[in-house]
Amino acid sequence: MEHEANWGLEGDGVVENLFYYLWCKDEFGGGPSLLVPDTVVYKFTQPAFWYFTSKSGKVKKKAKASLTNVQIEKEFCRKSCGVDIVAYYIYMLNGMSSLNRLPSCRPC
Repeated sequence: MEHEANWGLEGDGVVENLFYYLWCKDEFGGGPSLLVPDTVVYKFTQPAFWYFTSKSGKVKKKAKASLTNVQIEKEFCRKSCGVDIVAYYIYMLNGMSSLNRLPSCRPC
């Protein structure tokens, strides 16, 4: 059996289906209660899904109308008080995972 360290990751290292399954409801109409930071999944350079934790502690998904770069920037910057970094952007570059920090949008 091949050792786990030798298994290659496909894509950018984000397990997009994980967020989908956390968002899905169980047979009782609920889902897991856990804290998920606002997570925007991009497909083909376009925002495809936006997951977050609601005030009730459930994982929710934003409506397609909210999936614009302008709306994403507005929401991330709205929560930026007191921190210099508002988001991380993880992507693949030449087969290697890369990480960019998005700076604060405005002073508090």
